[in-house]
Amino acid sequence: MRLAELIKNVAVKEVHGPLAVEVTGLRYDSRRVTAGDVFFAWRGQTSDGHRFLAAAVEEGAQVLVVEELPSPPLPVTVIRVDSSRHAMAM
Repeated sequence: MRLAELIKNVAVKEVHGPLAVEVTGLRYDSRRVTAGDVFFAWRGQTSDGHRFLAAAVEEGAQVLVVEELPSPPLPVTVIRVDSSRHAMAM
């Protein structure tokens, strides 16, 4: 599925990178990311998914959906939203 189609109902704050990306899956656990996935990062009670952005990219994530932009920037499409959990549900 094309990323642009996947996020058409998501309240996006900003996009860095192309939306004409073909994605193959949705993940919130960086240990389960495979090539072509979208990785959703959010803060939990014991861990912050934003700490695993680089690991998700190393495993093949094509897109990151985040609540705060990575620093330094990563070489994939990054979509910033208010709530990554809500974005994944949409």
